[in-house]
Amino acid sequence: MASNGRRAHGDSSFLGSVADRLLARPWIVLAAALVVQTALFFAIQRDLSTADPLYYARYAHDRVVLVCGDFRCPMFTDLHFGFASPANLVVVAAPDFAIAPPPEHARVRLLVQLVRSGGVGKDVARRAEELGLRRILWHPDVRLYDADDGARLREALAKP
Repeated sequence: MASNGRRAHGDSSFLGSVADRLLARPWIVLAAALVVQTALFFAIQRDLSTADPLYYARYAHDRVVLVCGDFRCPMFTDLHFGFASPANLVVVAAPDFAIAPPPEHARVRLLVQLVRSGGVGKDVARRAEELGLRRILWHPDVRLYDADDGARLREALAKP
């Protein structure tokens, strides 16, 4: 070790020798970077489809009732599917779900977009959290909950 605290030129440590070897062969660093980038790309592509709240409705094998906190959601859902919504999907706004008869033989999901409807979505999300509904997808702006058969959700949404 040199007297000024720096590593002397001839002094070699394990990390120093590895760094020297990598810098002497820049193609190794480039190859490693490409491998990491490719792995991240495929991981992100896989997760993009599952980050879409409607992905869960599209690929469900049974009937799904999607309850939306935003009154515009049924229209947006039609646009999302190119005006050809899956046959197993029924989309309904939260106020309509609260007064409708309970769905039979259906899996109920609650989709809440917090940034729309002037705060109504925040109230619906608060009620879902109070019920302890299982989160399927959580994002600061969008949340998707599993409401089982929808009975407890209907009761909570019917309360003023």
